[in-house]
Amino acid sequence: MVAPPLRSLRWIEGFLAALLSRGFSEDAAVYAYRAFGSFLIGHLLLEASAEGADPATAIDARGDADRKSGERSALDLSAYPTLTRLADRLAVEDMREEFEHSLGNLLERLEEARDRMA
Repeated sequence: MVAPPLRSLRWIEGFLAALLSRGFSEDAAVYAYRAFGSFLIGHLLLEASAEGADPATAIDARGDADRKSGERSALDLSAYPTLTRLADRLAVEDMREEFEHSLGNLLERLEEARDRMA
């Protein structure tokens, strides 16, 4: 449900609640959360690579930690009502569709930038 590096439930709750309070629908808020997460992860991978880190090693280490934390009992999410309400939507992963949609948005923005800077 919650993808790295965005594992702070308090942060995610606040992020989603802020989007909803600004008129985002629940689906749009989940989409924005996923888009932000993808952007952040991509940026962090580029930054880590520029510093000489091997992203494959970092991903393997994270996978081990995820498996260990998965062995813990279920978390009490009563303090996170927005996260709880959107849990089913957050659990759906369609990476291909998300990538294609995000790529389309990026290409549109690049075309707009090209026209504006021409």
